[in-house]
Amino acid sequence: LYLVGRNPDGNNELFWLRWGARTAQEFRIEKLLAIRETIEAVAGDGERTYVAIGKVVFSISGKNVKALFVHPSEDIRELAFSGEAGLFYATASEAGYVGSGHMLKFLETPNPSLRMRGGSLYVFLPSSQSVLRIEAGATP
Repeated sequence: LYLVGRNPDGNNELFWLRWGARTAQEFRIEKLLAIRETIEAVAGDGERTYVAIGKVVFSISGKNVKALFVHPSEDIRELAFSGEAGLFYATASEAGYVGSGHMLKFLETPNPSLRMRGGSLYVFLPSSQSVLRIEAGATP
């Protein structure tokens, strides 16, 4: 579980709530990032964490923060990730896949909303009140 909030000095902070191996009551909160810019979206599995700040998607691993890609024209609003399917993004007008150093836009639609479940990506399309399901490794 990722937590994002603003501290009293104005920095935006990202925390990872790590559950214990033995019981659900055992957990640890780990600070991953503290910055002035607004954190728009977070996705990951605890080992791999991805953060959207403006037009840039970063990966966080330990103390290392690395820019994965920069969207050419829009802020990233949402991220969705699964180890099986990979990392996906949404802006105000599109949804796409994030690879190593590149992005692949696969859908143009107003205000898409993303959710992952296992290897499937679900994209809510508010303009038609419908949901698109895309499965990892699916071929026509």
